[in-house]
Amino acid sequence: VNFAELKHPELLGNLSTARSPMMMLGAIIKSYWVEQSKHNPADVFVVAVMPCTAKKGEILREQLCNDGRRDVDAVLTAREFGSLLARQGVTPQSWLRLPEERFDSPLGEASGAASLFGVSGGVCEAAVRTAYRMATKGKSMPRLTFSEVRGLDGLKEAAVDIAGKQLRVAVVSGGHTLVKLIKELDLAKPKYDFIEV
Repeated sequence: VNFAELKHPELLGNLSTARSPMMMLGAIIKSYWVEQSKHNPADVFVVAVMPCTAKKGEILREQLCNDGRRDVDAVLTAREFGSLLARQGVTPQSWLRLPEERFDSPLGEASGAASLFGVSGGVCEAAVRTAYRMATKGKSMPRLTFSEVRGLDGLKEAAVDIAGKQLRVAVVSGGHTLVKLIKELDLAKPKYDFIEV
């Protein structure tokens, strides 16, 4: 969002209006969960562990605050979280020895799509799977196979037929690749229906 606002405002109309999953969950925790658990929202501090440093800036955006309060208070990168665990003496072996437990309730549900969000292209794949399932009345989507795009290192693309319509998607990794892709985009005749950055 910041990149589009600063460098390519002509693309702002093409960005998703949905909050990121991190911000959605933060809002749910500080509204629904605090109400259900009888906590004061001012006493709840939400920390997200995310793979991307851009998430640190995302939580600072004023338009993502509610009544002046942030829905997510802090972000640790996965690397920072790993360092924190190591400093506390938590090793991969000790982590694996932890007993299995049920998820907290409420908000104790999980899906396979959740594991996709931590990898490049995961949001795209989860969105395509959901669209496929909705358009085909619950059928499971065949495997979405991404292929590298020649000449654009860091760009993968895939196509899937959803109820007779070809959906073309792309996943971009890295700012340099994004800049190259934007130069090649023709907004009048878009090559992709969905691009995850």
